Amino acid sequence: MIYLASCPICGRILGKGTPSSHWELGCPKCGEYIALSFSETGVTAVVSLPLKKAQRPSTIPYAAEIR
Repeated sequence: MIYLASCPICGRILGKGTPSSHWELGCPKCGEYIALSFSETGVTAVVSLPLKKAQRPSTIPYAAEIR
């Protein structure tokens, strides 16, 4: 079964998902950070805080040395 998920703040459709999937994304309309969990019984949407910039892993660990 495929479920449709929407933002709990503004109602914008965010996408489709199948049971056992989990998304963390920012809503393109209102900008809230949302965690979506899909299960056999439906969709759970939780507004949450994104990781602080210092907590995010760097994709280029030696960016300062590339010059």
